[in-house]
Amino acid sequence: MAWIEYHTNLMDHWKIKMLSNELGVDYATALGHMSILWLWVAVFAPKGDLHRFTDQQIREAARCSLQKFCKSTLQNCFLMTDKERINDWHKHGLKLLESNRKRIKRHREKKRNGNVTVTSTLPNLTLPNQPIYKDRPSLDDVRSYCLDRKNGVDPETFINFYESKGWMVGRNKMKDWRAAVRTWEKRTPINTNKAIKTPDDLDKKIFSKLNKIATKDMIKGVMREIPENLWWKVDSFLNKRYPEGGNGFIESERELIKERQDFKDLTQTLCNK
Repeated sequence: MAWIEYHTNLMDHWKIKMLSNELGVDYATALGHMSILWLWVAVFAPKGDLHRFTDQQIREAARCSLQKFCKSTLQNCFLMTDKERINDWHKHGLKLLESNRKRIKRHREKKRNGNVTVTSTLPNLTLPNQPIYKDRPSLDDVRSYCLDRKNGVDPETFINFYESKGWMVGRNKMKDWRAAVRTWEKRTPINTNKAIKTPDDLDKKIFSKLNKIATKDMIKGVMREIPENLWWKVDSFLNKRYPEGGNGFIESERELIKERQDFKDLTQTLCNK
C-alpha cells in the first residue's frame, strides 16, 4: 500500500493558506482537496508528474468542482512546479514509494531463501516518520529543530553543506541528521542578537523591526531570520498593524521563494558538474 509523509505543519501551512485564498474556500477545505490529490498522485502518477493530465482530470482526482482548482493555481501557490510536477515530491512521495518497493523486494527474497521464518511479517510501511526516510530533512525540519534547541546553527547552510556531499558523513550515509545538528552546535557560537529563544522573542523581533515602518525589503529581512513555517506571524502582524498596507507580505513571500528556488537550482547545477 502506497503512502505519503504528512506533517503537523500542514495544520497551518503558508502554501495551503495561499490555495484557500485563491479558491475562496476555508483552510480545511483547501487542505482536504490537496490531501486527496496527493494520495491520488501516489497511485496514478508515482513520479509526481502531472503534465499528461488535464485540469478537469486533476479536479476530479482532488474531488474538487471549483474551476480555479487547476495547474496554474497550483503553480501560483508553489504546490506544483513550472514543469507540472508536484512540488517536493522527491522528498515526500517518490522516495518513499521507491524505498517501499526495495524493502518489499528484499523481504520477499529473504523469504524465498529461507532467511526469515514463516511467522515473520513485513514491517508496517504505513507508519509515518520512520527514521529510514528522515536522512534528508526539509529546510523546515532543520529550522524547527534548531529553534527548539535554541542553537546558532544556520539551517540553510546545514542543508546546502550536506546536499553538496550527497548526505554523506565521511564515507558513510548519514543515519541521523539531528545528531549532525547537535555536532554542529558544539562548534557554532550562538548569535544572541539573532537567536530566537521563545515565541515571545519572535513576536518582539517582528514588532521591533516592523512597528514604525514596513517596506518590502524590511519584511523580507525579518522573514529571512525566522523559520519558514512561522512566516504567518509576520502576515498576521502586518494585517493588524497596517490594515491598508497592501500586499507587502505576499510580494515578499513570492520573491523569497523564488530566491531560494534559484539558489537551490544553482547549487544542484554546481554539484552535478
